Amino acid sequence: MTALSKDRPLERAAYRASDEAWSKAVRIARELDRVLDGDLPMLEAVSRAAVELRLSTRQVRYDFFRRLSERQI
Repeated sequence: MTALSKDRPLERAAYRASDEAWSKAVRIARELDRVLDGDLPMLEAVSRAAVELRLSTRQVRYDFFRRLSERQI
């Protein structure tokens, strides 16, 4: 990858946004792994994950089932 220069603010912004998106994805994956590996009942674990990630429970359930299918492959 080329070095980011001062005359390319859009490139720097895109790189920063990409880095933030990656960090968020990693955080969500970690939290979903905690749900999968935890001892809490599913509804309670999903609710706690939703609060921690500041997402709706519907979004966490959707991400959870996608993550579950990825782990089974």
